[in-house]
Amino acid sequence: MASGALPGTKRVKYLDDNLGAVNVRLRADGLAQIDAVLPAGVASGTRYHAQAMQAIDR
Repeated sequence: MASGALPGTKRVKYLDDNLGAVNVRLRADGLAQIDAVLPAGVASGTRYHAQAMQAIDR
């Protein structure tokens, strides 16, 4: 199992909540609904605009 930081996991309670997501199973119709709303590639591109990236890359 890989380890690393989990955003939003400041307390053990939140870790337990996040680890519970491992047990979520999505059926094909649920996945199809997600794909209809958020098709592959819709969230592509840079995270920040060019000016903000310059501030990050200093």
